[in-house]
Amino acid sequence: MVLWISPMVGAVSIIPLAFAFIFIRKYNRRVKSLYAGVRKKLGNIGSFVQDRLAGILVTQSFGRRDHETEKFRENADHFYDSSVKASRLRNTYFPIVSVFGFINNVIMLGLGAWLIMNDSSLFSLGALLAYRGFWWRLQSPIRTIAQTSDILQRARAAATRIMELLDKPVSIKNESDARSLGSVNGAIDFNEVSFSYLQGKPILKQVSFSIKAGEFVAVAGGSGSGKSTLLNLIPRFYDVDSGSITIDGTQIKMVTLDSLRKKIGYVGQDHYLFDGTIWENLIYGDPAAAEEEIFSAAKKANAHDFILSLQNGYETQVGQNGVKLSGGQRQRLSLARAFLATPRILLLDEPTASVEPESEFLIHEAVLKRSRESGGTTVLVTHRIDLLRQAPRILFFDQGRLAADGAHHDLVEGCSAYAEAYLRWEVEEANQISVLR
Repeated sequence: MVLWISPMVGAVSIIPLAFAFIFIRKYNRRVKSLYAGVRKKLGNIGSFVQDRLAGILVTQSFGRRDHETEKFRENADHFYDSSVKASRLRNTYFPIVSVFGFINNVIMLGLGAWLIMNDSSLFSLGALLAYRGFWWRLQSPIRTIAQTSDILQRARAAATRIMELLDKPVSIKNESDARSLGSVNGAIDFNEVSFSYLQGKPILKQVSFSIKAGEFVAVAGGSGSGKSTLLNLIPRFYDVDSGSITIDGTQIKMVTLDSLRKKIGYVGQDHYLFDGTIWENLIYGDPAAAEEEIFSAAKKANAHDFILSLQNGYETQVGQNGVKLSGGQRQRLSLARAFLATPRILLLDEPTASVEPESEFLIHEAVLKRSRESGGTTVLVTHRIDLLRQAPRILFFDQGRLAADGAHHDLVEGCSAYAEAYLRWEVEEANQISVLR
């Protein structure tokens, strides 16, 4: 249309538009790459947060909160830097395009006015007004610049919010005069401990008992009896409502969380594994472990042979929460991870829950062997018949109270509640076996 109105003005005005076209082509290639990087880094943050929140008990039990917080900050910083770089390029792009448009407009208006004044036959006032209409079409990029700036400010606000959440104080924290817990033997004492998740609904009621250093103790009871809660109180995943817990005579509230949890190995029912390799998951609790120590821990957990049977061995990617492995394989890796940290106190919460029979036998064997050889204290929550029979001592809980304390045969004869529960567990196991057959 411009060339049709005036070939001379149109030809001259096309020159800045040609440069603008070249610039736009280069911009598109560059911005595509940048925004691909932004999306990838945003995906990394989402995956990381989902993975770490799902495995938060593992992080807490190994005292790796600060490490994970720093890794999140690194991921967030990478995303923020990429977003800023892309936004800067986008904010540069629109002004430059507008400059090309402005130059084009100046050329058309200036040349058009000169032609009108010198030879109206070559260019008319109406043509000049038509050209002027094209200028208004360049207002859209200016509005886009304002929109881009707004998006950038929202991104900065989101980043600030993330940092505020990371810095938010947690309910379980170090006391002001807490000291580091030195080497321990592993004696555990509960003194009139009561605890509730909801006010007025106690889970544990004035529980008292002592576990000697190096002792193997099984904890049993019905659903909701407080046995898993008892384990969670020892590494201070929760704090008691009243009473006290001591390790080697030292109240656990008087020592720092990190130093306490580094003395304790915790393996829960969900046997969570982080997205990464088997090797990376095993060294989570001890990043400085030597290769021989890692292999030894895997062998003690009856995991070494199945790891070597995998195509990539210890470099096998397990997927989020170990989705590429069976339940029994995941649990054996969780045991190996705990064994590698060489804790003086090992807490196991239903370690054979939801695993196949073959893995259950191997896990039982690993737990009992570790207890005999390590000299450390082992507290095991279980209702599996084989483990209860072999445990030298059982703490039996009923409705939040310690109902019985002794060996299996003593509890069967002297505690009717335990005898009834034991018969029920026998029936449940027999039914499970018949279904599997």
